[in-house]
Amino acid sequence: MKRLQVVCFRSLAKPKEDEFSLELSKVHNYDDVVERVASHLGLDDPSKIRLTSHNCYSQQPKPEPIKYRGVEHLSDMLVHYNQTSDILYYEVLDIPLPELQGLKTLKVAFYSSSKDEVVNHTIRLPKQSTVRDLLNDLKTKVELSHPKAELRLLEIFYHKIYKIFPVDEKIENLDDQYWILRTEEIPEEEKILGPLDRLIHVYHFKTDAAQNQEVQNFGEPFLLVIHEGETLAEVKVCIQKRLQVPDEEFSKWKFASFSFGRHEYLLDSDIVSNRIQRKEVHGVWQQYLGLEHSDNQLYQSVPKKSYAANQASEHVPSEPAYFVHASNRVPNDTTSESNNFADASNRVSNNATSDPNNFVNSPNRASNDATPPVGKVRFLSYWVSSEASVLLEKIHDLHKDTFVKFSVTSRFMQTGVLESFALFVESMLTTKVNEVNEEALRQDFISVKEFEQVGLDLSWLKQRLEEVKLVNKLSESLIFVESCESSLKLARAKVRELEEVLARAKAELEVMWMESPKSLGVNDPVLEGVL
Repeated sequence: MKRLQVVCFRSLAKPKEDEFSLELSKVHNYDDVVERVASHLGLDDPSKIRLTSHNCYSQQPKPEPIKYRGVEHLSDMLVHYNQTSDILYYEVLDIPLPELQGLKTLKVAFYSSSKDEVVNHTIRLPKQSTVRDLLNDLKTKVELSHPKAELRLLEIFYHKIYKIFPVDEKIENLDDQYWILRTEEIPEEEKILGPLDRLIHVYHFKTDAAQNQEVQNFGEPFLLVIHEGETLAEVKVCIQKRLQVPDEEFSKWKFASFSFGRHEYLLDSDIVSNRIQRKEVHGVWQQYLGLEHSDNQLYQSVPKKSYAANQASEHVPSEPAYFVHASNRVPNDTTSESNNFADASNRVSNNATSDPNNFVNSPNRASNDATPPVGKVRFLSYWVSSEASVLLEKIHDLHKDTFVKFSVTSRFMQTGVLESFALFVESMLTTKVNEVNEEALRQDFISVKEFEQVGLDLSWLKQRLEEVKLVNKLSESLIFVESCESSLKLARAKVRELEEVLARAKAELEVMWMESPKSLGVNDPVLEGVL
């Protein structure tokens, strides 16, 4: 009985939901386990089942699935470091796993130059295929700006371009787990570079005053052609045209040359090519032209719409940086009176009428009016929904300074901002730390900054988000350590195998030495001593 184990199986597509349980033996081998899962699912071919183990630290599936017959027993599938899990994730494949393991499956994002969109594709090719094969396959699936357009494949990580892949590189070396694989058309001007022309990396960045001016990259990086002798003023014209930034906004931007973590701000008269190293050194992504500006509104060189190629009906354009970013985690079941509460507040004030009964537009209407708007209840001197008031009262009790300097004067906008803030905080109450990825965290910090602009003191919330950031980094480090230990385990197994082979060879050598005639050497004539 001690060998029995109840295992909870979850679909890899829904990793938070237990789907079914099976009572199995810990000594069941790989085939036994997948056969039981296939039988439960009514699947004829167990080889189309792929399993993934559970990471006990991150409470998520491990990055790499279990290979076909890659473990001996069920107990091996459930062990994570010194902990034992009772969870396994499963997938039903369209082809047998042994066949799939001979192929490489990659998620690739195509950035269209002819349409304002990003299309995500899943490419499956034999492992010995090259990047050229991948790009040729992708060409049959996307709409190009013209029939002879050429594509390239980029490796993106933390908003930097780490690599432009040579077309003859094997796709087996590509990694889409931790890196973003981006494909795009090569602009015509890059195909006719002169001997003194340069192709440089350009990244968006901002500095954090609270973190000793620490540089934080954000947005989509891109490549730009610069010419010998070109000044920053001339390069800025090309960048503004490419990113379509309004003059008023662009005038606030700063430009800096970066080299391995150090940056120096540029003047319009500076020659850009003189400030960025020409030679291709290791870490080229660390040498770039930086565009410093706020990331409240991203002006990028790539499209802003994104959807999966096999789910075109779910085409979802990306949102501007509105003041509520909680929509990434909660259903969009509330209405917002404005896309940007600060702008909307100004519009309400500027368009105010003299009608004292118009509580939306009247700046003279006191926010502590005894007559509540329909469906609203009192919170401090403001009116909000009953659901929002419960959460806001709790925040006020725990963090007294949060609403002291709240500066929105229009009652209409007070309600909208506070209810949106409550929705934003509510989304965090139902979100686990390991569900907050880097992009969601970045959006949360943007939202906090925007709420602070209307006087909310959110120092307590920023501190917690920093703690979330550190915990997630710890989780990522644990996953990395796990990967290294797995590789080391394989290497040690190979060493043990070689040691066993060496021991057998030595034993055979000793036996042959004892049986070998001492009067005959390898350099002696064959009939030495005989004839």
